[in-house]
Parts: sequence; structure tokens; C-alpha cells
Amino acid sequence: MNKFNETQRFTQVWLKVIILIFPIFILVLNLNDIKEIINQVQTNIPLSDTQIQKLWSIATMLLVGFIGSIFLLVITKLKIWILNDVLYVQFIPFHFSPKKYNLSSIVSAEAIKYSPIKDFGGWGIKYGFKGKIYNISGNKAVELHFKNGKKLFLGSLKSEELAEALKTSQ
Repeated sequence: MNKFNETQRFTQVWLKVIILIFPIFILVLNLNDIKEIINQVQTNIPLSDTQIQKLWSIATMLLVGFIGSIFLLVITKLKIWILNDVLYVQFIPFHFSPKKYNLSSIVSAEAIKYSPIKDFGGWGIKYGFKGKIYNISGNKAVELHFKNGKKLFLGSLKSEELAEALKTSQ
């Protein structure tokens, strides 16, 4: 029986701004070359092999960087679910298969508020002094303590519900 299910995606505006700034940054870095190429094309002066290579290089950086960033933003998600006494965590595309944690190995689960930057250095899969965290957004998580002494933090927009589901499943 599925007792909890959550899928989170990156929704931060600042992340989207960085993706939009990337092509502008590439263009600014190559502005002189771009101006020179445009000027030559307008005056019907043939481009040299070096200029053609530079133009392809700039276009490739823009295309791969921009599309790659958007692709990562769209496909990246954190899935957390509880099914048949097992907690599953999958950070797509970084985990090809879900990480599995037997509920019987969990000593405690507590919903907490935290500072993603101060406590773990940001969002994603992070290792900090407090332990390991999987998070995508927000400042709420569930702090898990295992029988082997390890800790794991799961960023969750439904941290109270997840902690309760873990407690009632133990």
C-alpha cells in the first residue's frame, strides 16, 4: 500500500534567470568576433576558415548550453514515496533507480525547517556537516536517523505529512 507520494521540480525563478542569462553571457564574451563577422557579411567580404569555426563554436555553445540547461531543468525531479514498508527516494536524472530505505532501519523521522544554503550549501544532492540531503526547493525537510547512526534529510514540501507517514509505518 502506497502511504506517501511526492514529486518535486525546480520552480525557483533565480534558476530560470541563470538559464536565460547564459546565452547573453556567451554573446557578450564573443561580442567583438560577432561584430566582425556581421560587418564582413554585410560588406560581402568572405569569412575566413577561422571565423567560420568561431561562428560554429559560438552557435554550438549557445545551443548546447541553453538547450542542455533547459533540458536538465525540465527533467530534474525529486520523487519520494513509501510503499510496502520501504522508503524510496529518486533524484532524476542522477539516480537511475530509486534509493531504498527499509522503514525498520529508521529510528526517527522529524519534520524540520532549515537553511538550504547555510546548512547544506544549496539545493540538489548535498553532503554537509549535518549529513546528506536530497532537496529541490524550499526550506522544509524530514530529518531521518537510522539504526546505523547515519542521518539523511529529505527536502519536502509535505514534510509534516512525510514524517507522519514514516512514524506510522515503523
